[in-house]
Amino acid sequence: MALFPVPPPEYSSSAPCPTYSPSPRPTERTVQYSARRPPPPSGIYMKRLGDVTVLVLNQEEEDAEHPSLGVGRLLAGSVLVENPNVKSVLLKIKGLVELAPISPAYLPFPVLETTKILYSGGPSTASSHNFPFEYSFPRTFLHDTGRCSLPPTFGMPFGRGLFVRCSYRVTVTVSSTRRHASFLNKNENVSFQLDYRPRSRPSQPMILSPSLFDTIKYCPEEWKQLESIVSAPSKSPLMCDLFAPSRGVFCVDEVIPFHLQLSGAAACFSHISRFFMGTTAHPGLRVYMRRQISVDLGCGKTIKEINLGEGTLRLLGAHDSKGKGYLNWEGQVQCGDPKSVVASFECGHVSIQDALVVEMIPPHECAFKRTVFEYRIKLATDRWDAGEWQQ
Repeated sequence: MALFPVPPPEYSSSAPCPTYSPSPRPTERTVQYSARRPPPPSGIYMKRLGDVTVLVLNQEEEDAEHPSLGVGRLLAGSVLVENPNVKSVLLKIKGLVELAPISPAYLPFPVLETTKILYSGGPSTASSHNFPFEYSFPRTFLHDTGRCSLPPTFGMPFGRGLFVRCSYRVTVTVSSTRRHASFLNKNENVSFQLDYRPRSRPSQPMILSPSLFDTIKYCPEEWKQLESIVSAPSKSPLMCDLFAPSRGVFCVDEVIPFHLQLSGAAACFSHISRFFMGTTAHPGLRVYMRRQISVDLGCGKTIKEINLGEGTLRLLGAHDSKGKGYLNWEGQVQCGDPKSVVASFECGHVSIQDALVVEMIPPHECAFKRTVFEYRIKLATDRWDAGEWQQ
């Protein structure tokens, strides 16, 4: 059997490549994301005292009162000394958690304390010196309870005239001989506060639709359900269910959707449902974001609670099914002043924990008891799709 060569098939010209964009269109949504790291900010913080000038690089604001540190946790800069007779240059960094004014029962404790020798030797004859420095902040510090995350710079009132705070201070000490009296040493100290802002973000994006009914069937894993019993002495109990995004970590400026459902036997449900259906936002039913600050004063823990934001509720309606009654609301909650809120953290003597809290206060004539329950969450500094981020 003879074999004949087969001519190649004919090909048509390919379609043009689709247009690509780093940001989704209004009708599109990002489903997978890799954080990008653009060049660091180019601002410079400068502080001068006598012959010593300290420069801190990679600042977002040129005229800030204090330098800030967050991206990469790397403190970088230079120490410029005009005195030629430099003997040593030291860089000290100290982080301290304290209660002001200092209580007799409370001892401030350090969270960071380090010293770097930038120069040590005999006097030089150069007219000026440039001593660069770099220091990478650690993720944790050692506390008597174990390893704890290094806390951010913060300060907040704690009642009774007290103020709990965490501060970081950088001190540069330059030792040199005097220009006209080489047998005398001179020490110059340049010191300034450092705003330490470690960054964090959720591990996954926010749910596509804030409506529970629109998403619960095809992505039930996106919602977490918490339930509580609303009891009465002589009546069947009611169930109060909170549905909130299951990821549990949210940026401080994010709007958090939720769904609230009240259900119970139809026989005892009708009266209380009329009470809650009177308005869409009844004072007897609320969802809010609460921050709990715990401080160990040395003689026992003291706890302070702050309302970060009040949720809004929209009544979806009531219905009956198989002898049970249901009331449904959807709503959202957000920090009222996100710029003043630090992310959640724990650092030994001080912890800041956040939660979504459901509070239901039925009318007295219904005989149902007040019910309060919570969903613990964490607040982060950045959103999931932040364009520049490094843990």
